Amino acid sequence: MSIADTAKSEDWLNAITKRDTLKLEQLLPTVQNIDRRTSKGLTALMAAAARGDNIVVCQLLIKKAQPNLTNHRGGTALMYSSALNHSQTVSLLITHGADVNLRADNGWTALTLAAAKGNDKIVEKLLSSGANPNIPDVFGWTALMRAIEHERYKSTLLLTRHRDILINRINSSGQSALHIATSVGRCDLAQVLVDAGADTQLLILKNDVHYL
Repeated sequence: MSIADTAKSEDWLNAITKRDTLKLEQLLPTVQNIDRRTSKGLTALMAAAARGDNIVVCQLLIKKAQPNLTNHRGGTALMYSSALNHSQTVSLLITHGADVNLRADNGWTALTLAAAKGNDKIVEKLLSSGANPNIPDVFGWTALMRAIEHERYKSTLLLTRHRDILINRINSSGQSALHIATSVGRCDLAQVLVDAGADTQLLILKNDVHYL
């Protein structure tokens, strides 16, 4: 690699680290490996997705950037855009092959992130694109449980309406979604769960009868 090429490569990596999509767009015609990662595993597509810069996202995807590459913690471009509420970016990535069910190292999926953040439009898009609402994280918590933990009413509602939702799933601490709703003092979320078929007997089994 020539000195000039090395300089361009370093500029590319620096632009990724800074999420400088303007610089990435300028460098794009000259970069040979658009999927080159930083020391933390970040790619240009992840940086553009995190910014919600759909012009650069499109340019990278047209040049065959890989949407399912992961950073050093298992994060993907789709996870960045889902967490940061860039709904159009989410749609672009899914259209170009982003896997909606990939798990980061902590077990979180794009759906888990969107649900925890209350990014309802993205929760809806992910579910309609085949996201599995029952994938547990490393502690056995599902997207529904994380939505309730963070008191996201509409995300909770969307998840409970999904045809495949396991409403009474138990996490590693022996808690169901209903336990979590009662523990955060959200009777309205608990009622949504009961209406969707949550088993109130699980509370009795865990000696949480004071919530009934």
